[in-house]
Amino acid sequence: MNALFQRLIAPITKRKWFAGRYRLKRRLGTGGMAEVWLAERDDGRAVAIKRILSHLDDDASIRLCFRDEARLGSLLNHPHLVRQLEHGYIDQTPFIVLDYVDGLSLRQLAEKAYGAGTTLPLGLCLRLVAEVAEALYHAHQATDAEGKPLNLVHRDISPDNILLNEHGQAHLGDFGVARADCNQRITANGSLCGKLAYMGPQQASAERIDHRADQFSLAVVLFELLACRRLLADTTPARTLGRILYTDLPSITEVTVGLPQAVVKIIDKALSRDPEDRYENCGQFAADLRLVGRHFDACEDESYEALLAHLQSLDGQPEPLPLAARVKRRVRVRRWVPVADHTELGFVA
Repeated sequence: MNALFQRLIAPITKRKWFAGRYRLKRRLGTGGMAEVWLAERDDGRAVAIKRILSHLDDDASIRLCFRDEARLGSLLNHPHLVRQLEHGYIDQTPFIVLDYVDGLSLRQLAEKAYGAGTTLPLGLCLRLVAEVAEALYHAHQATDAEGKPLNLVHRDISPDNILLNEHGQAHLGDFGVARADCNQRITANGSLCGKLAYMGPQQASAERIDHRADQFSLAVVLFELLACRRLLADTTPARTLGRILYTDLPSITEVTVGLPQAVVKIIDKALSRDPEDRYENCGQFAADLRLVGRHFDACEDESYEALLAHLQSLDGQPEPLPLAARVKRRVRVRRWVPVADHTELGFVA
């Protein structure tokens, strides 16, 4: 452990307890402005603690952004959102305590399947995206303490921010760059927030966006899960931006085999370049996904555990999904068929 790293984490690790009731266990990850730690609460419950990186403590803009995230988290409560338990300050530094989702991110699951040479089940993909769409609909409809609409837009929908628990249920997290009317920090005109490879044309152009931008991003996630390739990402940010703004996106029928037409229509609608042609809201998006998904195994609980065991039994290490330009073959969409007692599972075309 080098001296710089020790200095950066010293404000945390020098304490046996954090904020009086949390015992820190290990760091889960670090982003551009914050780090997340696994901790144990004094009642034994596992939680995740998010705090600003030590060297950014004095950045007023980041402190406002963090405060906005904490405020939004206190106003949102949905089964498929990562729940905020507490927020506060310690030594003048803000922190947020969240439910710990003990499982893979959706990106990790997709890369695990791709590295094993297989695809994720259709029913699982439809269910997970429907769960996130329902969570987004809740967030988009949320109001402040006085009942005023927040007009919230997440702006950072990606497989990295969708976490799966041990039962295979999706939880959307990280509202760190979310836009809402109650925010104290205002995004400057022309600024891009979020991951470029999941932005729609309006967001990538730094235009004013609404909740339908999140719908587009989530549809990109669904496309990639089913096609086993990236949709918008290219070799450089400039080329990625070009694909978003100027390239006609392929229909998912061009890169998959065996996908039901009803699913194709849903994806095409949610990926419309013009927001007016998308679903009116993510609730409608979720409802259509649920309607189609009921015909396939949703791959929950024992079925999800069996899927993970199946992937583990296959040879191969997790591998990032390839860029679209580097894939020439079409992917056959597969359906996960459970045997009654879940002791044997397999793929069928």
